[in-house]
Amino acid sequence: MKKGILLGLPLVMIAPLMLLVLGMGSANIEAVRAACATTANAGAGGSFGIGTLNWRGASHYTRNPHPGERPYRERVPNMVTKIGASATSIIGFQEFEPPQAQAFLNATNGAWAIVKGKNGGGQPSTANAIAYQPSVWKLDEVRYVSIRYGGPVIQIPLARFTSSGGLGSVWVLNTHNPAGAVGGTNAMRDAAVRAEAQALQRLQADEPSTPLFLTGDMNDKTRFKRLFLSLASGWSAANQNDNQIDWIMGSPGVTFSGTVVDRSTNDGAHEYTDHPFVHTTVQLAGPTPGAPGGSAPGLGVMPTGITATPGGPVNGQVLVANANIKLRSGATPGIRALAAPSPDFITLNEVEDVPLSQMRAAAPGYDAYREKQPADSDDAGQAMGSAIMWRSDTWSLLDGGRVKIVDDDHTVFKGQNKLWDRFATWGIFRRSDGAVVSVIATHHMTNAYRFPRQWGNPPMSRVEQYGLGMDYLIDLVGVLAPYGPVLLGGDMNSHPSDGPNAAAPRMAAAGYRYTKDSGVIYNFYAAPVKVARTWEISKAAVHSDHPALFTRMDMNGAGPGGNGPAGTVPGGSSPAGCPPCPTFGNLGTVLLQNVSAPGNIDAAKVAAAAAYQAGFRGEDLVTAVAIARVESTWDPRATNGSHFGLWQISAQHKGKVPGWNTQADIFDPLLNAKYAFALYYARPGSGEAKFADWIPFEKTDYRQFLDVARQAVAATAGGATNVADTGCTASPIQVAGELSAALSARVDAMMKTSTGLCSLSWTRGAPCTYKNQCPKVVDAVYGGPGVGRGYGNGEDVAQGIINAGLAQAHGTGLDPLPPVGAVVSYNRGDGVGHVAIYVGGGKIFGNDYGCAANGVYGCVGFADVHTPSGSVTWALPKHAFDLGGMPAAAA
Repeated sequence: MKKGILLGLPLVMIAPLMLLVLGMGSANIEAVRAACATTANAGAGGSFGIGTLNWRGASHYTRNPHPGERPYRERVPNMVTKIGASATSIIGFQEFEPPQAQAFLNATNGAWAIVKGKNGGGQPSTANAIAYQPSVWKLDEVRYVSIRYGGPVIQIPLARFTSSGGLGSVWVLNTHNPAGAVGGTNAMRDAAVRAEAQALQRLQADEPSTPLFLTGDMNDKTRFKRLFLSLASGWSAANQNDNQIDWIMGSPGVTFSGTVVDRSTNDGAHEYTDHPFVHTTVQLAGPTPGAPGGSAPGLGVMPTGITATPGGPVNGQVLVANANIKLRSGATPGIRALAAPSPDFITLNEVEDVPLSQMRAAAPGYDAYREKQPADSDDAGQAMGSAIMWRSDTWSLLDGGRVKIVDDDHTVFKGQNKLWDRFATWGIFRRSDGAVVSVIATHHMTNAYRFPRQWGNPPMSRVEQYGLGMDYLIDLVGVLAPYGPVLLGGDMNSHPSDGPNAAAPRMAAAGYRYTKDSGVIYNFYAAPVKVARTWEISKAAVHSDHPALFTRMDMNGAGPGGNGPAGTVPGGSSPAGCPPCPTFGNLGTVLLQNVSAPGNIDAAKVAAAAAYQAGFRGEDLVTAVAIARVESTWDPRATNGSHFGLWQISAQHKGKVPGWNTQADIFDPLLNAKYAFALYYARPGSGEAKFADWIPFEKTDYRQFLDVARQAVAATAGGATNVADTGCTASPIQVAGELSAALSARVDAMMKTSTGLCSLSWTRGAPCTYKNQCPKVVDAVYGGPGVGRGYGNGEDVAQGIINAGLAQAHGTGLDPLPPVGAVVSYNRGDGVGHVAIYVGGGKIFGNDYGCAANGVYGCVGFADVHTPSGSVTWALPKHAFDLGGMPAAAA
């Protein structure tokens, strides 16, 4: 699908930083560069075409033409034909002078767009440009690298693009290193290569999972290649030999195939230009499981970088149809029957062989969506099975994707061994009145309770796999909820009475009600949404072996942040003056207390609270805490070979519960407790029999620790207290008497959270680090639900707040000091800068400064207001700004 960049002020504002880019205006999108906050974004795997082309500047025809050279007007159409046949979607252009650029854009009629560099005077220039197809790529950011081009210093473009087809993001740097004709020398070209390599290496360090490319006319053959590859470790060339000066280079993890050096275009500018057109196919490596990315194929990988903003309250009625249509021959009449009552949305299952075009043709006035086929051939069919349709006269698709919820279900189906995966297709839709609703279409595993038989030796039972799939669906609901109410529907292949891992009880525990047909087709929704009417139509009507379900719902003002009314804070109510109280969802991270000595009562409380939140109850809760004392002396970071954490979870169990993606993850007390509970839950019987994964192997009798375990459980009120205890209390960190309780509480919570923005309970889609994330840190302190995704450069944030009209006061410099709560931007002249919050007493709060340690997750802390260098602009946000729906006391 095409993901549009947001270029106008949103109606609902979650944070002033969300408006930073928007306040700059659409005409200046090229000024939107990376923050000191750039999130690594892995490519999702797949391929695309990239090229490089020197056009032979139009001015040569009048100044120093080749014999027989023709003017650019005659050459551009020929070159457009070559480009059209090349299957490229990104091309680096050199000597692309303004008349040629305009002729190219006119000839391609919107199919291509260009990113300009800058000339020696610092003005935008097409001479060195990156051309891209906007239907394939969305331009995210533009930076510049300075090189000397003979006499003047020019700025060549470095652009970040995100694929609309699920390939993830890429960076492209395009250059024209100086030829002898303009005064270029070997030394000057070497200096340019070093500048280019240095910029790319810095970027690679910041975003190690994002593919990077260098295209251009290097005016050197072997000399360029040897020098560049000596500076850019692990890079490779698309060119198959060293006979050209036009090059395409790729970062580690990128492979090239089918490189074409089209020498027919090197005809002395008779018909084309005086350079070959070099183009190639790029194969991107897919992300590792758990890595961030859009519609990544990894199990349970949640969407990030969602291109949508929260909507207003959803009023009126919404009608949803849910159906499983097995045969392509029945799809057209089946979809017609589903569309007959004019539902707002239709979710479809088992339509992997039904093209989107057939769906649209079957129901005029409806559009249809599912992600493109993944590169993994094992997933190709099953991943395409679920689709969403919607009334295109009422709703528009903002963003969408796919999440794998089950990997390698070793089921025995009708006597045959099957290996199946399962997926969920999601979409975020905006109604014409600005309301936003998310829809999830999914088809879960065949009934795991009724058909538990497996083949081979899989690590989990089918019931456990089904429950894990429900975990991922609930996680996906949580990712989408900050944008508006979420409706989940499809063939769930379970019944409410099957067992605790079935869809109905799991969704009920997450706060969702349901309607269902006479079989296993469900529609899930949450309060304040209410059902006005529900009905089904027969299997025959939809040409399926399932009936179809219709649900008409009164939306009752459901809004973002869960399905509560607009403005409701996720996680329930909070005392006045507090930010949303931290809650721990399915993948929530427990924030460790400062346990100085393992084995003490404070450490036992951490284990007790984690065990309760994971699901242990009653005397078994006490037993679980006592067993943790034997296993780890209540040390969350205890390690014994391949066994880790409070309950010494074995590495062989990895994958039973979502969230264990890195070695460090399993040291989280809550995740460790969830693994312990999964093992406990899978054991038959009661009492000690449920702890058969521990008791038979322990040399120390756990019962000697039952008394202290019982005290720990009682001290945590049965474990109901969050392990982090970051609740809505006054911050013990004395930053300034004037700092509001709301800001102080969030600052305190961030100081206690060592694993980055994604571990904060009130953020969504934020990176799991503080390092180089200054706008996102400020965004997380000030914003409402779903924050922690601030955009722009640190140096521009305060000015962006001013431009957006969100400043009640603003100024420059640090004499006098800004008011407490002001957002302070530092312009260091490096195009990036820094931003922090002034907290009084001559101190700022932010990331990367004033920290005792700066490890893999970076840090937040306090520093002298003068510590970051550069000129200062500050802005104090208005009191009226919505701090997560709480009383406006933000400044």
